[in-house]
Amino acid sequence: MPKRYDDVFNVRVITRNGKLTSAEQQAVAAAAEKFGSGEVTMTTRLTLEIQGVQYDRLEELFRFLEQSGLETGGTGSKVRPVVSCKGTTCQYGLIDTFDLSEKLHNLFYKGYHEVALPHKFKIAVGGCPNNCVKPDLNDLGFVGLIVPNAVRRLAGVDMRFDIGLCAVCGAFITVLSDLVARVLFAPAELPAGIIMAVLGSPFFLYLLIKRRRSYDTIQ
Repeated sequence: MPKRYDDVFNVRVITRNGKLTSAEQQAVAAAAEKFGSGEVTMTTRLTLEIQGVQYDRLEELFRFLEQSGLETGGTGSKVRPVVSCKGTTCQYGLIDTFDLSEKLHNLFYKGYHEVALPHKFKIAVGGCPNNCVKPDLNDLGFVGLIVPNAVRRLAGVDMRFDIGLCAVCGAFITVLSDLVARVLFAPAELPAGIIMAVLGSPFFLYLLIKRRRSYDTIQ
């Protein structure tokens, strides 16, 4: 990745949605000491950048990282590495973002990495409506929602029925929220999103309380 100086570069190391093993982290640190300035930064796309690498040492650095199973890149007008929040390791998470983002990473980043695009293409996976990784600002975004989570808890995990049931329940809640928003303070209208948030809050609080109790039990 070229910077302000022609002969000094930052080398971007790809992670698995921000995750590296301790051995891989040690390899990155060793590479930074041996080939760079000794500094490593984290990007907003959850990759690592080894700072201050001289041009004539780039190939040697690439080989050093490859020996530890690490790859570089993630820039240019291509599919970028997929990012995600912590998912179900966070008390607010509704979906396993690491599992989904890893599948998307293998499918899109690895599968289409060599395809040149008109512009960079970014993908993000968020575990709940808090949108910490801003999926809606990416070219392709996924967000964990309360309705699908509630359906799985009530009807079990069976995609043959869950997809249709999610569509029906989601449509019902949307229509109900819109109706209440129009009638509650007529002739004034509330945004339907406010009513949807109020309807979803009790289930969201239930999840938080349940996970808090589980955490206390473990402790």
